[in-house]
Amino acid sequence: MHNLLKKCPKCKNYYLEEETCPKCKERTINPNPPRFKPETIEKTVKGIMNKADEETLEKIINTLFKEETGTKKNK
Repeated sequence: MHNLLKKCPKCKNYYLEEETCPKCKERTINPNPPRFKPETIEKTVKGIMNKADEETLEKIINTLFKEETGTKKNK
């Protein structure tokens, strides 16, 4: 799919299919964020986990699983 919407980074105006801004002659850019890639997040988390020491890992795991155990109520 071709992106029709373009944005001028200098004057912040939006245009349809314009390669350069008619007002300031700056090159327009694609205003959309990059596509979501789960692999990027996975690599980031793995990098953090590899660099962390045991105490930090324990804090992270406790924080992640605290919500699961805290939301269950015994009746």
